[in-house]
Amino acid sequence: MRSSRSSGNYFLFGFMIILILGLTGVVIWMGLSNPQSSTTEPTLPALVQSRAKLSNDYASYISINGQNIENHPDDVIVKIPAEAIFSKGFLSIIKREAEMFPDAGEPGWNRPNIVNVEFYDGLEQRIIGFEFEKPIEICFVLSNDTWQDFIHNRDYYQIQLFIEDPANWLSLPQSFNYDRHELCGKSKQLSLFALAINGEPQPTGTPTKIYEP
Repeated sequence: MRSSRSSGNYFLFGFMIILILGLTGVVIWMGLSNPQSSTTEPTLPALVQSRAKLSNDYASYISINGQNIENHPDDVIVKIPAEAIFSKGFLSIIKREAEMFPDAGEPGWNRPNIVNVEFYDGLEQRIIGFEFEKPIEICFVLSNDTWQDFIHNRDYYQIQLFIEDPANWLSLPQSFNYDRHELCGKSKQLSLFALAINGEPQPTGTPTKIYEP
């Protein structure tokens, strides 16, 4: 009789342990699957900077939670302010051919540095027409010589955004960082971005459309 009771007690004790562990697992799973149910607002970074070495034939996929590292001439930096995005995903920054779509902009402007910036969701699907809640900054890092020319001829430099329909290069609101030699344009939408310089026309390629992976 005593051994039968002991077996029953052990069985009951084991069942209770399993039940407690199961309920704990359910609570943890619910917390992870519904993080917004917490009364504490999620902490957002004040500023996120992402940077990539670029080439014409290499697609650089930049995490939105990138790190700010040393700049070099021809780098392109994407700056995303807090509360500009609430979707999971990442950015793709791809360098394109210089002087793309020259007839779409005002005469006299060269575009020696052009990048295509796109947003991919958590499933790695490209989101066409994606827009941020707040403007982000697309920054081109200038060489020392180009920076000195910009300082003396600021009206001859623009950061431009390409619009497909109708095809047009639009000048963006600008800012610059003197210490880091960055010239930046602000935009909520993504497309082709160009460092545009007013000067003599340059040889052009024959692109047919915006980059599509």
